[in-house]
Amino acid sequence: AYALLICSNKLSFHCIESVSQSERSVAALTGLPRTEWARIQKESFTSGINKDNMTLINKAVFMVILLDRVPEDINDKAKTLLHGDGKSFWYVILLVYRSS
Repeated sequence: AYALLICSNKLSFHCIESVSQSERSVAALTGLPRTEWARIQKESFTSGINKDNMTLINKAVFMVILLDRVPEDINDKAKTLLHGDGKSFWYVILLVYRSS
């Protein structure tokens, strides 16, 4: 179990104490082709709590993903940064490294 605290720009706080197994995989939808993801958003995230949560996520200044495992080596770390477990990362988020 985990807790997620979302703070909107109107200083309202939303706390999610636990989610179902299917809800944990919603981020995987962002890996779909853009048109398919847009269709699913229109069908499933246009009312109620789904709409409210999607609005909060889309307006977020940043998102933090806390992983419950440590990468075994540099290859595992690269795989995790690239796509995680395939269902936990929101693929609209960019990872930017400074040039070396």
